Amino acid sequence: MAGLLVPFIPPFIEYNTRHLDYENGVQCLAYHDRSAIFDRGSPTLNTQFGIGEVIFGKSIGKLRSEELVDKTLFMMPPQMLDFTKEVHTITGPGLSAQVYSKCNCQTRKTVEGFTLLGWDAQRSPELIQMSEADGGTNMLNYIKESNNTIILSTIISGTHSCGGNSILHSIPITCETVIDKFNTVVVGISEIPDSGISAQFTPGYTENCIVKRSANITTLKESLSLFLGGDYSFNNLPSSYPSVLNPLLWWTTLNTQSIIPTFVDAGIETTVSIILRAAIQRSFPVKGISCKAEFYSELELSVIFTSTGRTLAQLFVSFQLFVNFVCLMLAMIWLLTNDLIYPAILIARNQMCFTVMLTSNQKFAGVFSTNMDFHDLWVTYDKIGRVGESKETSPNPDSGIILLDHPKELRPLQRNKLYNF
Repeated sequence: MAGLLVPFIPPFIEYNTRHLDYENGVQCLAYHDRSAIFDRGSPTLNTQFGIGEVIFGKSIGKLRSEELVDKTLFMMPPQMLDFTKEVHTITGPGLSAQVYSKCNCQTRKTVEGFTLLGWDAQRSPELIQMSEADGGTNMLNYIKESNNTIILSTIISGTHSCGGNSILHSIPITCETVIDKFNTVVVGISEIPDSGISAQFTPGYTENCIVKRSANITTLKESLSLFLGGDYSFNNLPSSYPSVLNPLLWWTTLNTQSIIPTFVDAGIETTVSIILRAAIQRSFPVKGISCKAEFYSELELSVIFTSTGRTLAQLFVSFQLFVNFVCLMLAMIWLLTNDLIYPAILIARNQMCFTVMLTSNQKFAGVFSTNMDFHDLWVTYDKIGRVGESKETSPNPDSGIILLDHPKELRPLQRNKLYNF
């Protein structure tokens, strides 16, 4: 019975290894906003195409495209310099921002339509021409800052997700992304890949974001503008494989080939988060620090039941004890009776003994088939015969003979008496 419960046990068991602090910490680089930005020249938008293929969404925050949240929380953790072998979690200063996108199909590709989106009316004709440029998928961006908030207006053309009157002239997707609540935080990175190298461009999961103070959002706006190529910027989003969308748009699709309208809002938030991460790496001031590190002791492991597991274990033990008690009560009937049943049990369990005794009785000749297996043979016999003592030897108090015969020809077996087969 216990074997039947084995598949249901794991969900009710917790495995915990001992969490210890790393003595010397881990050397990290932390980005901050206390001085002016400067251009390092790398990374670029083109390098992020490759990063988009391998980066884990949870490594850049809590994304709406992957979690049940209303808005994306972008987190920029410290960058590790030391080897990460055996280190499970590091904690250090970082940056965070809230990202929220709303996208629609731009049906009015006119100066008035672009002006309604907040774009410069004088540059609208130029922007319209750029948004209709042939040659695949393109991204046109306009960045502005207002009331401690960055507004990133994006037009994505060439996806054909909104339809159009021809292959070359499709209706673009227009998105407005609001970036606010830019803060300096203490952030942790858990489940760090154990690669044994210091260059980790795909860190583990970011978590435990604790806000310390508000950061300078103007610095972030300048960094984002520098990375994209200006307040107004036009960038191609080429396919990395034939018939496949650019990796920065993979969070807007299920098959990497066509954008799904219901995924666009959350997917663009992830795209913007990847761009924000690269923009900070490229131009934000940086300083070297020692991050707090923790690791798991592989020599100590504790296995405990959850509260549900303990309750189920108590119920199972109680049920098992009840079944054992019932079986004991049923066995007491046979232990206290004067009738002897052990020889009959021995015959029923011994195929050779049962077959020899059955075939030696001429009354059953021709009743049973020799091709029957032992179980079928015993079931058939149990309907017409019994195991007992010959009525000829029953009066003898010292010895007797056990037979397989019809019930009227047998007597119950008695205790303290020697029997022969």
